[in-house]
Amino acid sequence: LQTDPAFLGARNPLLFLATACIYCLSSVTIALILRGERSHTRTIAWLQLIVDIACITLIVHASGGIGSGLEGLLVVFVVASAMTLSARSSYFAAAIATLAILLEQSLSFLQGATTAAQFVPAGLTGAIMLVMALAIQPIVRRAGETAELARQRGIDLENLAQLNDYIIQNLREAII
Repeated sequence: LQTDPAFLGARNPLLFLATACIYCLSSVTIALILRGERSHTRTIAWLQLIVDIACITLIVHASGGIGSGLEGLLVVFVVASAMTLSARSSYFAAAIATLAILLEQSLSFLQGATTAAQFVPAGLTGAIMLVMALAIQPIVRRAGETAELARQRGIDLENLAQLNDYIIQNLREAII
């Protein structure tokens, strides 16, 4: 028995449309804020992450719940936030996203739209987010160390260039 795939917003089209519009407007607003503001990037990253979690969870709910496959988008957002936030904050973000998916599944179950068996994929999605937040931290740490090393090498090269200019300047004076 083959069934048609669920479409975006199949369960609740009005919720899907409203959420998609709010998501689009908030993302554009945050992008415009980032364009002019660079001093509060961590706060803005948290704001974007909360918007992502809330909107994607609502879109998942409007599209049929955990079986829609859209919950996998949260994994991407959690990993992306783990690259910009501290390790502790990225674990907290993964926990928030996990709770959001579990709450969505609970609501869908209470409404009779899903079965109890779908708590397993919801829990696995949450576990994946937590593991990915943990696994990305060594990579982020190494990238930070590499960036610092590159910055230091740039300073060293600048100092060498200044030394070369000094030697050339003094060499001309010694020859004269």
